[in-house]
Amino acid sequence: YIKRGEPHHPVPPAGAATPALARLLGARSRLESFSVFLDSVEPDNADEVALLRLIFEDPATLARWSSVHEFCLETFGPTLDAAFPHDAGAWLAPLARLPHLETLELSFSAQRMPAVFRASLPAPPPVLERVRTLKVYAPFHDWHVPLGGFVPNLARLEVQNPLAWFGHSRLRSLIESAPPSLVDLAITSESGGLAPEAIDDLLPTFPLLHSLRLDVACFDPARVPSSLARLAHLTHLHFGEGDVLPDSVLLRLVAGPHRLAALRTLELDYVEPFFGPTLRDNFGVLPDPDECDEEGVYTGWDPPHWPDPRTCTCTCLGVARALRLARAHGLCVGGRAVRAVEWYGAYAAERAAVARARGRETGEWGDARRVLGRRVVELLVEEERAGRGWLEGFGGALLRC
Repeated sequence: YIKRGEPHHPVPPAGAATPALARLLGARSRLESFSVFLDSVEPDNADEVALLRLIFEDPATLARWSSVHEFCLETFGPTLDAAFPHDAGAWLAPLARLPHLETLELSFSAQRMPAVFRASLPAPPPVLERVRTLKVYAPFHDWHVPLGGFVPNLARLEVQNPLAWFGHSRLRSLIESAPPSLVDLAITSESGGLAPEAIDDLLPTFPLLHSLRLDVACFDPARVPSSLARLAHLTHLHFGEGDVLPDSVLLRLVAGPHRLAALRTLELDYVEPFFGPTLRDNFGVLPDPDECDEEGVYTGWDPPHWPDPRTCTCTCLGVARALRLARAHGLCVGGRAVRAVEWYGAYAAERAAVARARGRETGEWGDARRVLGRRVVELLVEEERAGRGWLEGFGGALLRC
């Protein structure tokens, strides 16, 4: 694990990097994971260029790689081009020779991919035949390398755009180029942006797929149920915060002719509720006036923000109905949208607890009558009086003793 820029783990100057790294590697006879994090945004940073050359070209370093199963590289993309100006794929060549490399994670913060992945190169990058898991966090608008040729035996693919997915992000061509051996696919984004191209019609080309995560709206709502229904082995499905499902589509996924029969878990994260502190969290202490909302509940409770019905018919009632049907079929459903359905009942219960506690503490039961009803409050008052009478009698008996 090598990280530049940390105050307690600085990378030494280029001249001292070789012996320092040699000592580090010499302490490990069988290195299974190798991670490099470089944080400079200067493409010609001398220290980072020297370190990259040391890692990918020095024989003493490469000799320790034979047992590496996982390799992670995070850097400003053009730094790789500065380190290897005459052979853009030179840093990938040692990875292709690793006999046990199964996981490759690449993260590039620049708006351009390293040259090895762009279309301008006369030769394709080295083939990584042993890699089964590929995670790439980078802008994909200039990615032109077919995944099937680069990682032909890929089983798990995770792609994330650190900026935003745009309409011309080349997402569709990227997924289209993946090998049919995929069993796990995740498409995520850290920010918004325009909806990328729909890729749901490509999913049936991956017949072994058993896990799918979509955090961006990269599907056609009218078509996605039938596309997913063709995935006979799909057991886990996750729709993220940028992926709002209309009620009608969600119902088709959990019930009816397009129900995903093999599905075991469904995660819905596209509606987020906020649960605040409770009386129980605060040991039964009522909040001060500046600590509560207009209903007297501790601040921090914020109701779910459901989509505008004029743009998307995703509602609490629709999700609740789908939950009942899904669970009737033995499907485990979780995620923020499920918590959003539960928010209303949880807030009502907390509101009632506050009203009941205020009545018992102050003797003022007006709020409790509005929340709980007159008859319930009458029973609570009787219970309070009976409890107080018993306690007073018990105290008197102790005094007489």
